[in-house]
Amino acid sequence: DARLAKLGRSILDGTAIDWDAESARTKEPRPGLRGLRNLEALIRASRAVAAAQPTEAPPILFEWGPFQALELVGEGGFGQVFRAFDTRLRREVALKLRREGAGSRGEGARRFLEEARHLARVRHSNVLVVHGADVHGRRAGFWTDFIRGRTLADLLRERGTLPGEECARIGVDLCRALRAVHAAGLVHGDLKPANVMCESGGRILLMDFGAVTRLAPDGTSDLPGQAFGTPAYLAPEVLRGEATGPRADLYSLGVLLHVMATATLPVTATSVTELLRAHELRAERSEPLKGRDLSPALVDSIERALSPA
Repeated sequence: DARLAKLGRSILDGTAIDWDAESARTKEPRPGLRGLRNLEALIRASRAVAAAQPTEAPPILFEWGPFQALELVGEGGFGQVFRAFDTRLRREVALKLRREGAGSRGEGARRFLEEARHLARVRHSNVLVVHGADVHGRRAGFWTDFIRGRTLADLLRERGTLPGEECARIGVDLCRALRAVHAAGLVHGDLKPANVMCESGGRILLMDFGAVTRLAPDGTSDLPGQAFGTPAYLAPEVLRGEATGPRADLYSLGVLLHVMATATLPVTATSVTELLRAHELRAERSEPLKGRDLSPALVDSIERALSPA
């Protein structure tokens, strides 16, 4: 029928499908639904095998300890991420290194290695797995699984906005990731599209723990007054220098969902001072979310996440 045909097209396109939700919509046993689910698993496995097939060996950019850097795949102000080959375990990894010339000592290097330690404390299928950290040649770094896919930021640049159902699916996966982060006694502190990876098979992964802080016994961050994340995604209380907590990550998730659904930020400004004032004005106006074909439940979830603490 039309519904099964639509699911079939999604499988061929590589679009993730919430099979539990699809099964819940079906009151009677549907052999076709089970068959499509098995087909999706087979196609996903075949694509993974094809992607892993050896090709002509790429040139080695440089060596860092037992790792051979093969390709620069991303970079920021303090670090670079390479596709690399682990010569001990004979497999590909993602290798994140502190920029050359920054040295292996000092506050910057300490926070860089702290990111690896924080990631290692969280074990969840929606959080990037870190396998180790070290310093070689006075350059700090750590290595993780190499994820084939693209960031949510790249996806949004290509598509602009996402359908409500896809926004909700990504939001649920990120809620699960944040629950694991908070259960480990941490606040992520920099949830934004560039720090969310969309794996080719549909899995959503939270990454980049460079702005993470630890939770104090009272449930707030142990580093009040320090805002390391991206201002447009930070909760107002964090911008004001107040102690943060899990609620701040939920606010950032609300901003991210707003951007996915509308391609706009709920609050914009050119400075932190203007941003704080814009937050105050938004709270006073309490305007409803403007979106396209968004379910009332999704709109309500975004508005609750963005509501003042």
